[in-house]
Amino acid sequence: KTQLNRVQMPVRLFNPPIVQQPSTKAPHDLPDIYYIILDRYASNETLLNYYDFDNSGFTTFLKSKGFYVAQKSFANYPFTSPSLASSLNMNYIDDLASQIDPEVRDSTPLYERIQDNAVALTLKAKGYKFLYYGPQTLPGVPMDSNKHADYVYAYSENAFSLSAFDFFCWGQSVVPPIISRLWNNEKFAAPGRNSLVRRTKYAMQLDEIEKVSTTVRLKGPKFIFFHSLLTHPPNVLDIDGTYVPEAIARKRSPKENYLRQLQFSNYLIQQLIETILEDSLNPPIIVLQSDEGPYPQRFREHNLSFDWREATADEMKEKMGILNAYYFPGVSQNMFYPTITPVNTFRIIFNKYLGTQLPLLPDKNFGQIQFYFPYAFFDATNLLHE
Repeated sequence: KTQLNRVQMPVRLFNPPIVQQPSTKAPHDLPDIYYIILDRYASNETLLNYYDFDNSGFTTFLKSKGFYVAQKSFANYPFTSPSLASSLNMNYIDDLASQIDPEVRDSTPLYERIQDNAVALTLKAKGYKFLYYGPQTLPGVPMDSNKHADYVYAYSENAFSLSAFDFFCWGQSVVPPIISRLWNNEKFAAPGRNSLVRRTKYAMQLDEIEKVSTTVRLKGPKFIFFHSLLTHPPNVLDIDGTYVPEAIARKRSPKENYLRQLQFSNYLIQQLIETILEDSLNPPIIVLQSDEGPYPQRFREHNLSFDWREATADEMKEKMGILNAYYFPGVSQNMFYPTITPVNTFRIIFNKYLGTQLPLLPDKNFGQIQFYFPYAFFDATNLLHE
């Protein structure tokens, strides 16, 4: 096994491309765009094969509302930062992987691409307002101070939220290997998330989804980026929407906690979708997508030290199988296909609604050797489609 060393790297600035083609519609005719990221929401195949749970009721609901559900979609990248850096810029990040040594741990270039993403900047240039709802940080990404957002509703559920620089320095230290087994191992996860953190997440998740539903009343056009942690640990929502105390969570298995939270999350998302569709003045675009899937057991046990090159096909499918659903009003669904990936999402939106002619990219899926090596990728496409 190759041992990757810790090295530093100077910050590289990122200048995102803005799609310059003129829109064929006046601003008041442009549809609102809801980009809803459900962090770690598993695919139907993952839920059925690895969690023994049939989630077809939820996707049947989406289809009944006019969504196309890509049943065999996988994430382009296995973790939040590279995944969003890719989808929000409509491109792969292999240019970073080719320019930056794979031993580098500094994720600043990824953070810059999320902050200065081409999708938001292009839409703002077309007259859209940009609204962000979600966590205050995506480890190290200060989303609450995004200079491009016209409105931000962000919260911190974690008392240990770090700046990009602090997060990088923490990653260089000897601390992560020591505490990762405790902080991320499911046996110790609940004790590590104190009651205040858990109750904060519970209250904020419910309040946040209510806030998103009120954006329907705002004059458009608007781009709503909603990064939801409803299906992300700590699991604080029970199947009926009540709060799950720390002591109860510890008595349940990780899968049971995840499934109980997912089922109530389904209810909340259904209510949100119905509100958006029923109350929007113009038919909106809605993308319901996970950035990554849940963690397989071996990764939960070893977490940051887990070498994904040793993952089985089943483990890769569990980690990278995602929910990927599209509601595109007024256009045929024939441009969609079961294996479409997030990198092509906004290429299709811009082509269909802004009059661009962006080619679709080949749908590829990349594993990451270890969590703390954000540019050490390997092609997992064939493995996932075995």
